Amino acid sequence: KDGIRLHLTAGEGVGMVTKPGLACEVGKPAINPVPREMIFTHVERACRQYGFQGSLHIEIFIPQGIEISKKTFNPRMGIKGGISLLGTSGMVEPMSEKALTDTIQLELHQKHVAGLKSMILTPGNYGESFLRDELNVNLDYAVKCSNFIGDSLDMAVQENIEEVLLVGHGGKLIKLAAGVMNTHSSVADGRMETLAAWGGACGAGPELIREILESVTVDQGLKLLETVPGLREKVMEQVVRRAWEHLTLRAGESMKVECILFTNERGILGMSPGAMDMLKRILAQDMTKLD
Repeated sequence: KDGIRLHLTAGEGVGMVTKPGLACEVGKPAINPVPREMIFTHVERACRQYGFQGSLHIEIFIPQGIEISKKTFNPRMGIKGGISLLGTSGMVEPMSEKALTDTIQLELHQKHVAGLKSMILTPGNYGESFLRDELNVNLDYAVKCSNFIGDSLDMAVQENIEEVLLVGHGGKLIKLAAGVMNTHSSVADGRMETLAAWGGACGAGPELIREILESVTVDQGLKLLETVPGLREKVMEQVVRRAWEHLTLRAGESMKVECILFTNERGILGMSPGAMDMLKRILAQDMTKLD
């Protein structure tokens, strides 16, 4: 627009999408919508700053991206020939496990010392956005726990926190139904196996089970379940129940835990029986000491 045409292409080291269910279309470079928008926004800004008009070709390439991709789950996810460009905020946070768990423990301690006896855990940016935009929750009540669900529950117990509400994207938290308490893909997966197993238990036929097992994302698996009226709801009821059982077992008798699972496309997929009541108790706490 306004005399500026921008064309984004993928060079060496950027993977191509070969399976449906990801944020990018099949046959397109694996450059997710948020980083793609950031690239266009900042290049356009530079063009306007220097008075450039015409067509500009932008090539993104990643040195050693092909070799790096062989050490990731990208080939299994249908991203071939390189790695993907991900991101939801443009901010890079430290990924050292020790640094992350120390940060989680410190934040839990600070909030408890400030007077919170009940609080929310959420794995990351999706959870924070859902809490803020869909549940109207002040994020001061929440602690970002990354993939360390089990460790975070352990630390909350050590801090003598009374209640924890876990709110997270179904693509990650569905692993809890299989007892997986570290949800990083390098540790364990089981998402499709969980959906397929409960799908079969709730009435899915062999062909549908096989299609779910071959799905790339949880949203794709849920879409398949929705081809049978009421099946997705039945499956998620069982998945949430089993996840809640594992969370309760990990938390022990001294701390109460509830959970809410959602996806961006479908909203709340399911919640444990006392989740909404716990959320109300959390929001009723005095936050003045956190200011």
